[in-house]
Amino acid sequence: MLEEKSDSTPVGAGNGVEASTGGALNFEDTTAAPVVVKAAKPDPDNIPEALKALPHWVPYRRREKGGKVTPFGQPKQDKVPLQPRHPFAPASTANPDHCGSFEEAREALRQCPQTDGLGLVLTHAWLDAPDLVALDFDGLRDPHTGEIAPDKLAEWETIKAVGSYTEVSPSGEGFRVFCYGGVGGAFNHGGVEVYPAGGAARFVTGTGAHVEGFPLEPRPVHNLAELLATYRPAERPEAGTGEDSGLPKAPPQIPGDVPERTALDLADGWLRFLEDCDQPPEHFEGDRSRALQSLTTALLAKDLEPAEVLGVLKHSDAFRVALDHRGQNEAKAVQYLWDGIRKAAARNPGAVAVGEDFSDLDAVEREERPDNRPTFRVVRLDDLESAEAPAPRHILSPYIPAGTVTLLGAHGGAGKSTLALHLAVCVALGRPFLGFPVERRPVLFFSAEDGADVVRWRLQQITRAMGVDPAELAEHLKVLDATEGDPVLFREVFEDGARRGATTPAFKTLDREAVEHRAGLVIIDNASDTFDANEVERARVRAYMRALAGMARRTDGAVLLLAHVDKSTAKASGSRQGSPEGYSGSTAWHNSARSRLFLTASGDGLTLEHQKANLATKAAPLDLVWEGGLLVPRSDSEWVAEEADLNRQQDEEDVLNAIRAAMDSGEDIPTGRAGPGTTHHVLTRYPDLPEHLRGGGGKRRFWEALARLERAGKIRREEYRSPQRKPKERYAICAGSERAGSGEASE
Repeated sequence: MLEEKSDSTPVGAGNGVEASTGGALNFEDTTAAPVVVKAAKPDPDNIPEALKALPHWVPYRRREKGGKVTPFGQPKQDKVPLQPRHPFAPASTANPDHCGSFEEAREALRQCPQTDGLGLVLTHAWLDAPDLVALDFDGLRDPHTGEIAPDKLAEWETIKAVGSYTEVSPSGEGFRVFCYGGVGGAFNHGGVEVYPAGGAARFVTGTGAHVEGFPLEPRPVHNLAELLATYRPAERPEAGTGEDSGLPKAPPQIPGDVPERTALDLADGWLRFLEDCDQPPEHFEGDRSRALQSLTTALLAKDLEPAEVLGVLKHSDAFRVALDHRGQNEAKAVQYLWDGIRKAAARNPGAVAVGEDFSDLDAVEREERPDNRPTFRVVRLDDLESAEAPAPRHILSPYIPAGTVTLLGAHGGAGKSTLALHLAVCVALGRPFLGFPVERRPVLFFSAEDGADVVRWRLQQITRAMGVDPAELAEHLKVLDATEGDPVLFREVFEDGARRGATTPAFKTLDREAVEHRAGLVIIDNASDTFDANEVERARVRAYMRALAGMARRTDGAVLLLAHVDKSTAKASGSRQGSPEGYSGSTAWHNSARSRLFLTASGDGLTLEHQKANLATKAAPLDLVWEGGLLVPRSDSEWVAEEADLNRQQDEEDVLNAIRAAMDSGEDIPTGRAGPGTTHHVLTRYPDLPEHLRGGGGKRRFWEALARLERAGKIRREEYRSPQRKPKERYAICAGSERAGSGEASE
């Protein structure tokens, strides 16, 4: 049953009105008191039951949004939806199979440390709640004091007038309102977002940080459209269908000589919009779609052919906007851009936006900043004391950092392709690789050297040795055989009397495959087959490596590029004498990679050297031997012993952190090893216990770490009585092992 709005005014209402003083006038201070909004602590379990009942939930993880900040100075963050049943895999909000029940998403949030919160996918929620609406009000509330910004009091009054379930957003700066009603379509304007269920492919977060004074469940609001009319963008005359433009309905082939953005005769504001459609929204009144239509009109006015305009938009940030509008479907996104071009070409008076609609974007600044002067993003430094700068992520720690290119060099036939395929299987299934932890992500393997039969044979040996189900692997690993066509991703071209490097159609296809597969790791085998330019020419090498790094950033993953080295390099590095550099060609290969590995013959096995690490501490050389078709660490290796000791120490710290978390929440940690309430069973409810200590072989490592902690005197057993006065035994942390800054250990 939906809770009706209380007759009492929600908290914050009237906070700015002074109490009566019995008629006496007080001229000392006429400033209205600030409106302070109190809310419960974020807790997904407090989300309304009506919303929990919807089977369209996903967990999500946070991701920094390019150095941008909120109105209250916090770093802006994107929220990447994940699949509740496979929380290491990104979710598509357009795919109902990627959603789950609230219980499934909640369990993924408990079990997976990579998740940060929960979200409801509105795309499919209309099936169960056709009139559900989510309202999002950004930048109203100081997250530290709870005060409403003075210039946002009107929005706060609107929230009170709606009077439905209201919670504080994850940033603490905004409010999310869930209600039932009709709004006449979704819109996003001036910091107010309105999304009815069944609209665009999107999800909205749920925090459970309920705002005091509001209902605990969403309620019907019969005048919802009227209450939100102030924020809805002004209606424009209906644009034509583009039929009178004379252009075909289907998008044309994009020409190969599309002008670069910097060569376009556009105002600086529009050039910046092409580079970043999320720049300060006040420049385009918070309406990216209309600004995009305005830009299209401006481009056509520069005498560009419609196909050229499509090419400019396709290779700009506008294409990301189009993908957002069309559920990440590239073909539909291109059609979306082309439909806009046809409407602009029709030039119906008043039917489409024009450049003058956005004066900030249309402002000409070239006299102050010449065209040939490059622009750079200024890095914010004033919040270094308070802000938490995220540490670099690794797909394979410490070897392969995310968002960059890692180079793996080896002499031909050394085994790098097999090693890379072994890595692909481990990342795709979330298994440790050579004893190192991985971030489980979908993997794309681009084979430009070996054909499908060879790759299949190698994978067959690997999956049999690892005991992997090929059907499960096929869901997360995608292999592309490029040997029968042109696998070149980057080549040197000669145009207008000058040589330059350029990515190829094959690169664009691979890039699209990576985005569609949501590949957290793209492995390219190898550089000599995909780079058709002089390997000693720095400019060409840098351009290729930057293109690959761009691919890694677009998927929030990493690229591993395999490369051959000549015989003399392999011999010198393998003996660890002479030149230590495990690559051939220009030093740009070394300089452009953020991490570089080298595999070389050593005695009766191989050695994996970590020769460069910009974003982590280099790993010690690792001796490998062939065992059952796989390269595995040599058991008598000094490194293996050191690494095993480090792993044991880390296991102990992870178990201790989970015990601390349980104690901090007031839970007793049982000492039993059998039955439904074992120590392991209780601690798996806390995200502090990492994935590798949970199922399968992780349980064995968990119990071994727990035993070592007890032997070392870091934890102890103590007797206590349950609420039913029954004697029981639990674990407690010994003095000296408590977390710094926490309360005293149990005595």
